[in-house]
Amino acid sequence: MDQAIFTQILDPAGNLFVTWIVALIPVIVLLGLLAVFRVSAWLAVLIGSIVTCSDPIGGDGIICDAATGETWPTEHVMVPRLRAGQTDDAETLILKAIDQKRDKGGAAYAAGKTLIVFLDAGADTWFPNRVARRLPRSLAFRGRVGRGPARG
Repeated sequence: MDQAIFTQILDPAGNLFVTWIVALIPVIVLLGLLAVFRVSAWLAVLIGSIVTCSDPIGGDGIICDAATGETWPTEHVMVPRLRAGQTDDAETLILKAIDQKRDKGGAAYAAGKTLIVFLDAGADTWFPNRVARRLPRSLAFRGRVGRGPARG
């Protein structure tokens, strides 16, 4: 079975210098609004976020299969290391991280996206399918990918 290799594109504009300039636009806009035009901070951040290019469907990113051109919009959750005295199992920690993100993202949080879990909790083994069964039905994830100690 052939394994696909993920290649991250570091210069989406096709030229590293152009990519660098485009990436600076939101920073220049923000600093210009604050320093030159003396706009209030909240308004400068609002305008700067409008200038920032992002995923048009509001996800955390897009995975693209270079061979087929197929894409998967994604949502990521990060489960950090357990704090001293914290004893939750990995599945509970993942579900809490999803709930926290869902509270911020509203109803469209997961619609049609692939869930990617980054687990650095040092917790026990977790089972992606078992976690998926515990998710609310309102979360319409298209698929799930886990990173960390996982089983089937």
